[in-house]
Amino acid sequence: MEGNNDTTAAKPDAQEVSYMDASLEKGPARTRDVARVNKEGEATAAARPTAMAKMLQAALEKASTTEA
Repeated sequence: MEGNNDTTAAKPDAQEVSYMDASLEKGPARTRDVARVNKEGEATAAARPTAMAKMLQAALEKASTTEA
């Protein structure tokens, strides 16, 4: 059983790559540093979903233990 291993179509040309690199350089810090913390010590927007997931998991565990 063979998978689709054709990687030639997924490679962007050099002009497209340089455009993407330039847009990342100019973009906001959260685009470049996904899980970083800013100067004020706050999690960047990309790191917040992880914290939310941990909080929801803790709430689910607490709810499941109190129901039993």
